[in-house]
Order: sequence, then C-alpha cells, then structure tokens
Amino acid sequence: MKGLVAYAAARHIDIIPEIDMPGHMMAAITAYPYLSCNGENTFGELFPSPSVLVVRRLFEFAENVFTEIMAIFPSPYIHIGGDEVDRSDWAKSPACKALMQREGISDLPALQSYFINRMEKFFRSRGRRLIGWDEVIEGGINPTAVVMYWRSWVPDAPVKAARNGNSVIMAPGDPLYFDNPPDQNSLSRIYHFNPSRQAGGAGEKGDHRGAGGTLVREYPIRTPAD
Repeated sequence: MKGLVAYAAARHIDIIPEIDMPGHMMAAITAYPYLSCNGENTFGELFPSPSVLVVRRLFEFAENVFTEIMAIFPSPYIHIGGDEVDRSDWAKSPACKALMQREGISDLPALQSYFINRMEKFFRSRGRRLIGWDEVIEGGINPTAVVMYWRSWVPDAPVKAARNGNSVIMAPGDPLYFDNPPDQNSLSRIYHFNPSRQAGGAGEKGDHRGAGGTLVREYPIRTPAD
C-alpha cells in the first residue's frame, strides 16, 4: 500500500483513504463481533443493519484502525464516510440509551454525531482533517470538519454545512456520480454544473473546495462499445 501511495505522490496525486464508520461495517463486525449492536450482522431495509455500537470499545477500535491508516497515508485529509447509517438498532439498545442519557444526547442523529465529532477531534490531534458525507451534518458537526455532499435529493445540505462554517466538497449523485447509467444529457449536466452556486454562494461562512467526480463500483460500467 505504501508503494501505491509513493507511486501516486511521484505523479502529484494525493490519495485520501476512506474507512466508513459507523455504518457499512459488516466486514469489521464479522471479524470483531463485539462491534455489533445486537449480535447480528445482516442487511436492514436499505443499509447494513445493525450499525456498530457507539460505546468505548468502538472508539478504541476506530482509533487503532485510523492510527494504522495515518501511518500509511500522509494526506492531511482522512474520510470517515458517515453515510447510510441504519440507526434503528441504536434505539433498541440499552447501552446506547444509557449513553444518550448520560451525555444528554437528544436523538439518534445526535448519537451518530457524538461518534463523528469525537473522531474528528482525534483526527485533529494527529494533524489531520476529517471528511464526511453530508449525513454527518444531521446531528451537528464540528465546523473544522469537511463535508462532502452527495445526496442530490437533499439540496439544502451543502448550504447548511457552509452556514455552519464547514468546508464543502460538491459531489452530488446527479450529475457527478459517473457510475450512473449515462443518457444523452449526461455530459451537458456535468458541463453546466456550478458547484459554488449550489453550495450556497459566496455569502456563507464555509469555503467551497470544488467538485468531486464519484466512481463507485456498485453498478457495472458499460460503454457504447459494450
């Protein structure tokens, strides 16, 4: 992995790793069952369910994982994901309920933010900046984090992030998810996309870091030659 990082750096490419937490952790739960919220490791209605339990052992696991990642990737940015979290099992968990009562956490989005913001402070203590998908703003996010907008159906998300003082990267699924099936208007939508205008304009507190094209191998990529 270090060889890949060095190969990219020699070509002026900075590789930013993403280790998605606290959702999308089925592989981690398989290897470390104590991370499960209810002893299961299955898909829920839309996303992997359950999410990992937001307690002390998760923080130990997460800090150990990201410490190893930081030793490989010198990038000043680390992506923690934070998207597509099925929070329903947290509402049933006695440990999560106890944590919420002890810390004065009002709802499940804020419980997720308790984890994300604590990890954001850990990143900063190591000289790194946290990037998270735009769901991380739902329960409140530290303004020193970077928010990456992807949910085209939540148009006010980048505006809220900018007003909170966060740096914003614009990567909305429409038009910047390049793994989506193309049509005759795909290129036109990309060329006419203005990330600064959609993120709220110049009057907000946050700064706009530009746009990001996303290529996720969830769908087979077909070309006209296929």
